[in-house]
Amino acid sequence: MLLLLIPGIIWSIKYGFVFFLIPDKGVGVKEAFDLSAEMTEGIKWKLFWFDIFGFLVLVAGLLLLGVGLFLAIPVIYLAAYMIYNKLLARTKLGIAG
Repeated sequence: MLLLLIPGIIWSIKYGFVFFLIPDKGVGVKEAFDLSAEMTEGIKWKLFWFDIFGFLVLVAGLLLLGVGLFLAIPVIYLAAYMIYNKLLARTKLGIAG
């Protein structure tokens, strides 16, 4: 079970933008996975540290008796969407889309 943890983290980073690509660009599932892999190529460590920071922000929100989650969750999603837009500009859909 523990051996699946590292590959699971890598895959979640590699394919983390699939749920943004499908509604935003109207691509199919396979193409969304391919584009997400292309978008995250070479910056997986930066995205990993962003995910760690987001997790710590969520924990801080929970420590504030859950009230902090009302601010933490939208801020994390907004930051992820901003990263998505920056990375999308580097791909073929960023120009054509």
